[in-house]
Amino acid sequence: MKFHAETPLNNSIEASGEGWVQIAGQRHEESLLLSHGGEVTPWAVRGFDDLNAGVFADLCVAGLELVVLGTGTQHRFIHPKQFHPLIEKGIGLETMSSAAACRTYNVLISEGRKVLLALIQEH
Repeated sequence: MKFHAETPLNNSIEASGEGWVQIAGQRHEESLLLSHGGEVTPWAVRGFDDLNAGVFADLCVAGLELVVLGTGTQHRFIHPKQFHPLIEKGIGLETMSSAAACRTYNVLISEGRKVLLALIQEH
């Protein structure tokens, strides 16, 4: 699926499919973090079962409003004790399938929101 903003953003998801996303013309097939500023970082999380409080503590960044978590092909729910570090810092968390997370991330950055996309790419 291809995504197009009215005004192209250098920090948006341009296209996605099962197990991949395209950012700034580059295809990514690994789990990754994408900041609202456009920084793409490989993410050591390889699957949903790797998620724990320590993983979410590492995502706590000053000024961040929201983490959008793409949980792979299916929407999966996380127990609040796992993402408690985000709660303590006042950072919201939304979980959804990875495809929905990509679309939501694009909308939020187009609104100027301080958001981080945490995308699990399971193979």
